[in-house]
Formats: sequence, structure tokens, C-alpha cells
Amino acid sequence: MRIHWSISLLASLGVIFLTWHFRTKDLDFMTPGSTPLPREDFGEDLAVGVSILQPKLEETPEILEPLEINPINPEEPEVRPITSTELGDLEAAPGLNAYREFAQNNSAERLLELSSVLRTMGQFQRSLLALERIIDTSESSPAELQEAGQGIGALEPSLPPWNIDAAGAYNLTFNVGTAGDASPELKIAALDIATMIKKHSGNLIDLSPKITRGESEEIIPNSPITLWISATADKGKSTPVLSVKPPETPDQLADKLILMTFHSIRNQLEKADYPLPLPIEEAPKTLLSTQITRLMWRDFAESLIPAKSALPLDPTKAPETEVN
Repeated sequence: MRIHWSISLLASLGVIFLTWHFRTKDLDFMTPGSTPLPREDFGEDLAVGVSILQPKLEETPEILEPLEINPINPEEPEVRPITSTELGDLEAAPGLNAYREFAQNNSAERLLELSSVLRTMGQFQRSLLALERIIDTSESSPAELQEAGQGIGALEPSLPPWNIDAAGAYNLTFNVGTAGDASPELKIAALDIATMIKKHSGNLIDLSPKITRGESEEIIPNSPITLWISATADKGKSTPVLSVKPPETPDQLADKLILMTFHSIRNQLEKADYPLPLPIEEAPKTLLSTQITRLMWRDFAESLIPAKSALPLDPTKAPETEVN
């Protein structure tokens, strides 16, 4: 008779487990035979072992309450708006000296704000006058003078000349002296300077170029060129005579003459209580066209010839008295 395989398997497992049970039931597998265990391993609190490793503090430092940290936001500078009084009477024609009192009591930055407000209101002539006060009235840095000059250069071409009456212009003579015959470059440069001054003075000055040749028949190489501006009238005055050596190349002649003309005019304006200009990095043409205002051109002319009444924007109206 054959026995089923499952009965054979159960019988074999039963023999194994019964044998293991009877042979090990009296043995203690949890207690070590000869190795002693540390004291803290016999049921004591594990925290006791930790406290032994950490020294006891006799005096504990006083713990301060946490400080409340409130970040301080820097206050933005208050921008004071331009008032209607500072803008002036926008219905009246301004004078050449408009906003001068404002400029005497405010910074160049404030004048730039005033000019910007006037420009947004469509008051372009007044905006230009505010920029001119940065040049001739306020204490301005070279950067501010440069910024004002850029604004003047942008506004001036779009506006009509200040003086629309040729009879009201100041007649001056632009004198250029040379030892020998004048070169074509010298004649062109003298004419260009005269044209620039008439244009950028708002037609306040009618400048006629005049080239004077020295009496000596002997031609002296590289002889200096002299320059001065005088009143056309017989009883007028003139600026001091300045001289400059001819440049090495003819194309540098115009810039040399323009720069010398600029310094001649500014030196003359110093007598009219205008400070000497701060040095700024600009081309000579830019200096002559943007760093002398129309008010300065008028005062320059009046230092050489008898004064004329200041011309308003509209010749049919009297110049406005600004209240700033």
C-alpha cells in the first residue's frame, strides 16, 4: 500500500519540531553566560546616562526676550509739485529774465522740473527760458549745465526768434585780425561764427564779420590771429583783443576761433556779474550755441553799446514782470 506524499511531509515536519521542542525547552537564550553588562543597561532610564555626559551648570545665563525686528523702510523724498504761482501768468508774454527769481531760490534740479511741467503744458518758450536760467542764474554742476544745454538744443530750433524786428537788434562787429591775407578757411569761419551768434541769440544781435589785415607788407609765417567784438557805432566799446596761433591743419581753424569767441564773450559777461563757466566736455559749437543764453546775449550787447529796452516775446505787449 502506497502512502500519499502530503502525509509523509507532515510526518517529517512533526518529527523535526517535536525533537527541537524537547531538546531546547529548558535552555535560557536571553541571559549571557559570563560577560557583565553595564549598569545602565539593566532597566535604568536612558536619560541617566545622558546627564552624566553633560556638565551641570551652576548659573544659567539670563535669557532675554526676543527682540521684535521691524525693518525700517527709507522714506522717499517728498516731491513738491510746481505751483501755479511758480509757473507764472501763462496768458502773458514772458520777459527774457522770466523765472530768474525762481532760479535764485531753487536748485538746477528744480528748474529742470519746472521746464518739464511747462513743456507738457505746451509752454515751449517758457520751458526754454527755465532751462536758460540753469545756465545763467542757478549754481549748477557741469552735468546739470550739460543737461540744460541738451534741452536748449532740442527746443530752440522749433521756436521763432525772440526778436522779430530787425531794427531792434544790437549791431556788433566781429573783428578778426591777420598779418597777411586772410585764407578762405578764415573768411568762412568768421562768417559762420557771425551767423551762429545771430541765430542763437534769437536775432537779438546782428553781428557783421570784418577781417583786418596788418599794415606790414612782410608776411610772417604762422603769425597769430587776433579776435575782438566791438560795437558798430563809433562811440561803442569792444572786448579785449585775444590772439591764437593758427592750427596745424585748416580744418581745425573754425573750432579754435569758435572756442576763442566763446571765452571772449564769457569774460565780458563776467563784468555783468555772470560767473565764469564751469568746464564741461562739449564741442566748441555746442558751447557757443547752448551755454550762452539769450538774456546773456542781450547783456553782452548792452555792455558794448547803449542799452535798449528788453524785447518781449510779442512786440505788441510789454514784458511781463514775473512773480515767483
